[in-house]
Amino acid sequence: MKLANKGKTRRFWLDEGVLLTTGDYQVPKYENLRKEIIKECYNSDWVSHRDVAQFSFNLQRSEATGKSPFEIVMEQQPMTPDAIALTYGGKSPTAHKLSGETRACLNKAVWKIKKWADTRRRHLEFNEGDLVLIKLLPQQFKSLRKIHKGLVRKYEGLFPIIKQVGKVSYQVQLPPRLKIHPVFHVSFLKPYHTDMEDPSRGESK
Repeated sequence: MKLANKGKTRRFWLDEGVLLTTGDYQVPKYENLRKEIIKECYNSDWVSHRDVAQFSFNLQRSEATGKSPFEIVMEQQPMTPDAIALTYGGKSPTAHKLSGETRACLNKAVWKIKKWADTRRRHLEFNEGDLVLIKLLPQQFKSLRKIHKGLVRKYEGLFPIIKQVGKVSYQVQLPPRLKIHPVFHVSFLKPYHTDMEDPSRGESK
């Protein structure tokens, strides 16, 4: 420090009371830490950002201890702009009340979204051999024929169910002309109901 202060060494120098040097350093492999440090060194004023870099480094949890250097010293992680306190563990009644009201508002919003989604949701189950109609996406019609999208039928069919794949998908027996994957989500399937009075009703003549 004394040599650098007097300018008698080229390896170290002082900048605003901070001892600086150059050379090769080993940077721990923490997510994008290396990339961010290199970016700061080459694309910005490193000296003015060294506090931010040190703060970021002290927040990274070690694989050995499971805690960050800051957490080891202070027994808790600091609050950052992108951190959200899910629960409050302090002694302030006002903070407890505010946390509870916020949580209640979030739960109410989630309930409203779910209620709206449930009105449009339909529960469907198919058995092997059931006939279904398939709703194809626009890009899937490229393998069928060149036709204006306004003239494309909303559903293609009829196709028999081969088996259930997972909880909400089914494998369908497709003709050779449809060169697409035979497994579809249940939301793309529509059950076919035979017209008991006239089975041929609606067919092209």
